[in-house]
Amino acid sequence: MLPLSAARERTPSRIGHHAQADGGILFLDEICELEMNLQAKLLRLLQSGTVQKVGSDTLKKVDVRIVCTTNRDPLEEVEAGRFREDLYYRLHVLPIGLPPLRARRAVILELARHLVLTCPSNFHNNQPFAPVARCPASRCGMRLAGRTAQNHLTFTRLRPVL
Repeated sequence: MLPLSAARERTPSRIGHHAQADGGILFLDEICELEMNLQAKLLRLLQSGTVQKVGSDTLKKVDVRIVCTTNRDPLEEVEAGRFREDLYYRLHVLPIGLPPLRARRAVILELARHLVLTCPSNFHNNQPFAPVARCPASRCGMRLAGRTAQNHLTFTRLRPVL
């Protein structure tokens, strides 16, 4: 077996997500799911603006804007001890509340049209939704998330009919 330093030399250098986002925006989905040790590392990035490659002794300065999403209430997570309070205040600069799709049923059909049009052409035939296809998600009390709708439209090879 090679010593660790030799193995490092043979492996091509990879750039981490934070370094790749230097000068841009890093999108972090489901931020409240982040483990506490990773929350501490993210806080260090936000406070110092530096990242450290695995196995490196040097810090690299990065200029990154962070956009986060969560389906939980971050303040409740702080109060429950599952999310760092200091990280919460660093991230909670410009909160944007977006109601779930079940509270915005009027947009579901438009979202479905958009998702069908963004699917590869073999998934649809550019025909409008049949009346029966227009109703299920908008009429029933179904809990529908954007990803769920996209996955359904993508993986079931939805073919809207007249």
